[in-house]
Amino acid sequence: MHVGYRWNVKLFRCPLAVQLQSLKDFFHFSSPVISQLPGLSCCQTCPCDQLVGAQLCRHEIPYIPLGCLWKWYEEHGNYGLEVRAEDFENSKSLGLDCVSFHGYFVPFLSAVQLFKNHTSQPINKAPDHGIFGTHEASESSEDSKVGRLPIFSVLIPKPRTTAAAQSVDIAWSDDAELLFEYFEPEQPQQRQPLYEKIQELVRSNTSSRCKMYGDPTNLASLNLHDLHPRSWYSVAWYPIYRIPDGNFRTAFLTYHSLGHLVHRSAKFDSPSKNVCVVSPVVGLQSYNAQGECWFQPRHSVNQTTGTPSLDPSVIMKERLRTLAETASLMARAVVNKGDQTSINRHPDYEFFLSRRGYSLL
Repeated sequence: MHVGYRWNVKLFRCPLAVQLQSLKDFFHFSSPVISQLPGLSCCQTCPCDQLVGAQLCRHEIPYIPLGCLWKWYEEHGNYGLEVRAEDFENSKSLGLDCVSFHGYFVPFLSAVQLFKNHTSQPINKAPDHGIFGTHEASESSEDSKVGRLPIFSVLIPKPRTTAAAQSVDIAWSDDAELLFEYFEPEQPQQRQPLYEKIQELVRSNTSSRCKMYGDPTNLASLNLHDLHPRSWYSVAWYPIYRIPDGNFRTAFLTYHSLGHLVHRSAKFDSPSKNVCVVSPVVGLQSYNAQGECWFQPRHSVNQTTGTPSLDPSVIMKERLRTLAETASLMARAVVNKGDQTSINRHPDYEFFLSRRGYSLL
């Protein structure tokens, strides 16, 4: 998946990025900032090859409690996440080339699985895929192919050289222990914003306890370094309003891996010596998107030949295919709970999947 993420980064830096700007902006603003850095620093173990947009190796994962991650969502839960978008298709009826608007989304906790970080094995083999195997017995042939893709396993950060791995590095244990999980079962209108929900779970509210596995205080007390990199969470983003008023119904379901953090410029769409560490969107589902601008790339024509320069719809489809595959692997993973094996059932994922209205795979 880090290959897919790097490909996505390259896509959004190419000239076609302007045609995909609305979705690019949503991905940018919905990726939580975990920490701010005064500048890029080299890992003391791995070669000095860090770039903005590059994945952090495991030595660079900051010593930050999970509570700082959830805190980022507090403001957006109160006021909404603002995303500027441009509508090219629906603006034609108004006789305009483009209509710009500001859309606001509220984040809700959709799911979270935290695994314990074991550091008992020397790193001399590729990560094991078994803990996130996908349940295929009841899937359609379209979905079953996802289980054979090693997408999720390569989200695990690794040292950048074999020499470093052989000298001082330690691998993540293959038998990661599930510390905590929660899958939100309530309807959107009955939910609290993400940060408030985290606080409720940490307080061990009895109404939520029956829906949890493990100790909910881990949501606040654990450090990112305490976690196995296969730990992940999902956020449901529901629209609340847009300015100016107009059609605004698209909901997004984003997936974030706590083992896949990247450097990003502290300033949006401009170079900066200051950088931040973010947890990017690595998986996605959506619904109610028909007729809106998020998945409708702007058509371009080559100015010299009068022919389409590139087909952004094809590029968009490939990008969404990768994101949908990762979402499926997380939502339908097979995990170990003590001495038992359990198959994930992510209610929001199944809901979004049944209502998306089109195929990403």
